[in-house]
Amino acid sequence: MLDHISNIDLAKSTILLVDDETANLKLLRAILQFDYTLLFAKSGTVALELATEQIPDLILLDIMMPDMDGYAVCQHLKANEKTKNIPIIFITAMSDIGDEIKGFDAGGVDYLTKPVSPPIVKARVRTQISLRTAYRKLQELNEHLSFERQTIENIVSRMRNSVQFDRTHLRYLMVPAEKSSGDILLAAFRPDGTQHLVLGDFTGHGLTAAVAGPIVSDIFYSRTAAGMDMAGILGEVNRALYEKLPTDMFMVGCFLEVSAARDRLLAWNCSLPDIFVFRQGIVHQRIISGHMARGILHRPDKPGSEVALQPGDRVLFFTDGIVEEKNPNREEFDLLRLIPLLTRIATGETPLTCVDEALQQFREGLEQSDDVTLVELTC
Repeated sequence: MLDHISNIDLAKSTILLVDDETANLKLLRAILQFDYTLLFAKSGTVALELATEQIPDLILLDIMMPDMDGYAVCQHLKANEKTKNIPIIFITAMSDIGDEIKGFDAGGVDYLTKPVSPPIVKARVRTQISLRTAYRKLQELNEHLSFERQTIENIVSRMRNSVQFDRTHLRYLMVPAEKSSGDILLAAFRPDGTQHLVLGDFTGHGLTAAVAGPIVSDIFYSRTAAGMDMAGILGEVNRALYEKLPTDMFMVGCFLEVSAARDRLLAWNCSLPDIFVFRQGIVHQRIISGHMARGILHRPDKPGSEVALQPGDRVLFFTDGIVEEKNPNREEFDLLRLIPLLTRIATGETPLTCVDEALQQFREGLEQSDDVTLVELTC
């Protein structure tokens, strides 16, 4: 008689041997007992119980058994969340190619015919145990990396979501492509009542792009609170990113300064799409990009573009994740589709979410490819 378990060794991989013939189990035990902890089952029912309780690293499974054949056992194992990843090698006297194909279709990873050759059994088992060990190590590594990523994301999120953000006169839409966005939106007032705004878009998206956001945020809020003008902040941000970021990473963006009387706008468009100034629902002025992205070169900047404002004017600006989004035909959403939406938004009665809805419809089921940010400033 064979016990259900033999050679218990926590340092060894565990193999479940399933066969209704005692002689076959004894032969497999003789081949494998010195290298592995072995479990034994003489029926499909017992095999399912042991596999669920012990979770072996590998199962050697006979096909022809009286209560439940090996195909059915394999299908039950693959349908169970606890046992679906256990590799299964079929061992059988059935040598027809159709039987072998049926075994692979059922979920087996290998197929051995009786009478078995001990060297071949050892080699096939060793291969599957090595793959199983590698899979588990990869799972553990992924879990560790996932935990570290989540921790970093939480830290970055807390650093980016500053309590200093002042949404006065603002409506905005931010839809990240991943949990962490490469877009940043900063807003605050100087002590003299001048409003400062920054919309930034770092190269790429996700966590890699998001980690640089706190650098800009810290400079923006500290210098704004100290009364520095936007031209000075623009220069400090550029210098910090130039010194601290890798050469292939930079930030495109726009820097806006609205006078305390709200009758004058200074704008530095640093490689973002055009900034739109609407007056009475019509495009009054477009501010094109005239400044280099932040962090590429360390050099003085040109003055910002100046716009005289009137009460009720609305300034709309956005990242290129909107206009560069593509549909299944590889067509871009572009400004021709966006401007009518901006015109509706500029009336003050249409929510900014209409842009996200339009993008979803345009993508036709494709995943969002880049972070999307749209901001409306009311003067």
